[in-house]
Amino acid sequence: MIRWLGRLGFVVAVIAGCGQAIPRDPSALPGSDLYLTFDGRGNPPVTLRINGTDVADLPCGQGAQPHFAPGELNVPSLPWHLQLLRERDGAVLLDANVTTMPRWLLVWPDGTADLGLGPVLGPAPPTCGPE
Repeated sequence: MIRWLGRLGFVVAVIAGCGQAIPRDPSALPGSDLYLTFDGRGNPPVTLRINGTDVADLPCGQGAQPHFAPGELNVPSLPWHLQLLRERDGAVLLDANVTTMPRWLLVWPDGTADLGLGPVLGPAPPTCGPE
């Protein structure tokens, strides 16, 4: 009986660990979705790498805004060591540590990238950056 209770306790602990809440940044707008939004503003093709794993290859977005939620599909749970690499030459465009959500990753045609708490207003450039 004690052995069975020990196993049950282990299973409960594993299940509880899987359902951990995603930490919310206290500066975020209330009600913000707890994920990373990629906002390509004519960006060159890039690779999103989290904790050493390539999570997504992102072509020139022209307004596309894919989302990446911690712990879903091939996206690791927080904390993250996030890198954005230009596909053409592997140059690191952004290298950041992320411990809370939400986050917005904005990338321009010249490869300039920034990580913030919310969307950036304004239009996308008319063309994509160099392949």
